[in-house]
Parts: sequence; C-alpha cells; structure tokens
Amino acid sequence: MMAASALLFSMAWPLPASATQGTQKSGLTELTVRADEDDDDSQANAPMLVTVSLDKQQLHFYRGATKLETSKVSSGKPGHDTPMGVFSILEKKKYHKSNIYSGAPMPFMQRLTWSGIALHQSNSVPSWPASHGCVRLPAAFAKKLYSLTERGAHVLIAREELQPAPIHHKTLFQPVAIGARTASLRETIDGIANGGLLDGLPVMDPGGEVADLEAPLRIYVTRNTRREITRDLQRMLNGLGHDAGEADGLYGRGTAQAVIRFQKATGLAPTGMLSEELMDAVYAASGEERPLPGMLYVRRGHQPVFSAPVGIRDPQEPLGTHFFLASGDTEKLDWLSLSLSSRIPRSVIRDHKMTVEGTGDLVRTNSREVLDRLIIDMKTRDRIAAMIGHGASFAISDNGLGTETGNGTDFIVQVH
Repeated sequence: MMAASALLFSMAWPLPASATQGTQKSGLTELTVRADEDDDDSQANAPMLVTVSLDKQQLHFYRGATKLETSKVSSGKPGHDTPMGVFSILEKKKYHKSNIYSGAPMPFMQRLTWSGIALHQSNSVPSWPASHGCVRLPAAFAKKLYSLTERGAHVLIAREELQPAPIHHKTLFQPVAIGARTASLRETIDGIANGGLLDGLPVMDPGGEVADLEAPLRIYVTRNTRREITRDLQRMLNGLGHDAGEADGLYGRGTAQAVIRFQKATGLAPTGMLSEELMDAVYAASGEERPLPGMLYVRRGHQPVFSAPVGIRDPQEPLGTHFFLASGDTEKLDWLSLSLSSRIPRSVIRDHKMTVEGTGDLVRTNSREVLDRLIIDMKTRDRIAAMIGHGASFAISDNGLGTETGNGTDFIVQVH
C-alpha cells in the first residue's frame, strides 16, 4: 500500500433507577439481582440490553433502565482480548461447537460477530480473563440469559461498568404522525442494498432469513475515516476517466497509479500520494464540494437503508463513544444513554487534526455536549422520523464503520 501524507480535515462548519434486591451465592460465583414485581411488569416491553465490564468481569442484563440479572464472566486473556464496543446478538444456538478451536463445545451460544466472538456457557469461569476472546458464562446463568434475550438485542462491552440513564435532548430523534409511516416503508425498501426487493423477493441475510422491514432502526454517526476518504477519491477518479478500479477504500497500487495519471493531467507533481492538495484538486475537477467531516448511517433488519453527511461543531475535539436506546410508541420515544471510554485510532486523529492528549489516552466525553455538536439537516431528520420507533438505537463514535459491520449485522461499533 502506498504511503499517504497527512490529511487536514479541520474545516469550520457553519453552524429512576428502581430499588433492587440482591442475592449472592457464596464465593461470588454468581450474583442475581431482580427488580420488584411491579418494576418487572412496568418494564415488560422495554428494550433489553446486556452490558459486560472487562475490569469487573461482570455481565448485567437490563430491561430499559432496570437491572434484572447479573453474573460473573471470564473474558479474553492477554493476546486473545475480547473486543470492546457496541454489538448485537446475531445468532443463537443451544448446541454449538467452535469452528476455530477444534470443535470445542459452546453451549447456549449467542454470537456477537461473524469473526467468532460470542457469549456462551463454559465449565471454566474463574472471574478473570481466561478465554480466547469470547465471554464465558457459568452454566446456569448461560441458560437463563439465553432464555431472556432475543436476536438483535444489544450487547455493550467496555472496560468500566455501564449503567443506562434516561436522557432528553433535542438531537435525539422522535417519530412523526403515523400517517407518514406508509412512505417510510418505501424508504426502507428503496434504501436496502440492490433495491431491497429483487423480482419481488426480499433480500436474504447470511443466515438465510428474510430482511425484517419492521425491525428497529439502527443509526450510527461517525467520522469519515481514511477508508471513506479513499473510497470517495476512487469514485471521483473513475468518473474522471482515470480508472482507479473498484471503490473499495483501499489505497493500493491501482489507486496510486490513477492518482499519478490525474496529477499529470492537471499539472500537479506526480507523487501518487494522498494529500490535501490532491483531494482539493479532485473535488474541484469533479464539481463536488468537500464533504462534511461526519456521516450518518441507517440500517434496518441487518441491511443498509441510507446515509447522509453530518456536520460536527469543533471538529478537532473528540466525540468519544456513546450509545442511546429508545422505547415508546409512534408519538413519543424515551431515550436511555450510556457512554464508553475509548481510544481513537492514530489515523483518525491525524486526518481530522484532533486535539487528544496522547494517542494512547482513553477518551471520555459528555454525551449531552456531543449531541449539541452534531449538525444533522432537516431532510435527514425527517427521513428518520418517518421510520423510527420502539427499540431503535443511536450510536456515536470517532472510529468509523470498522471491519465487522456488514452482511447480517447491525452496526458493530468497535472501540479500543
């Protein structure tokens, strides 16, 4: 891959938790916390959420903001670290054997990534990191959790213990009147890959299931990373007749040669390198404006629906990683908020000229202040308002789309 000079993207854009009772087994082997009976009834329809703390080696199961179950876990040992971030349950199997580790049994498996990370039962859960990356659960609790969760439920894995808290903010999306929802179904179908319906047949995901057009909406706001920038470059070079090949976001030899052809044709030094000068020239030649520093992506039923540019006030300041979960009806949604500490990749810091105290430092930001900084145009907000409903989620991160988000997934927001 060709070396690339630093890109500068620092443009100024216009601008109750319920009381709980706990019972603990001897030796801290497993902890179960249950809300009282009234709280259980009131939370029956609230979205479910699983959080895992790697520091505490504990898992919590929530209905809305009410914590119902807690257990010890054993996460990945050094060299086989459990990835952190925002996941959802992609697949559930009572009887599963590892495809990676010699058919090792993984009962009550709940898959989080197609690359092999899951929650599952184990006979060895020592309360410290001991797995090859999965989150091991005690046998009785693994079975119980399996009975409580549904495919699509969110699982957040972080260093710290996470606790959802109610939040009200004008940036958080609200639905429109039910009369506008007929058009939203067409929006979803039209936005899904390959038009959503091929000869009347719904798109299938890797598990062979029909894409669910009534599934909760998944929304993700993140920065344009080097891959998105390169994909734009390739697309524009192809449009200008310089044949950069597939717009895959990988800055390889073919892209570099296309860049050199463009540079020669426009009188620039033929370096073949990615730079601010190059991007300015390509955008100008294509008749396009430089993009906003952020992107908003929407998925539903494991399929992409649409994406739109997003402005970020004070773009040199980190966004951090935040997650919001909605419950309610077609008239009003209530939102819960959780924030994860994270490290921002050096390439993202460099490309956006971000102010971070040392690239190895953990970033923690205030979710309300971050929501204040997002500039989402009304057309985008209206499209989301026509589709959004109970169980929708909204994630924010500096770290881009990542490699795990794809066919058969919701957004997998990876933090470091």
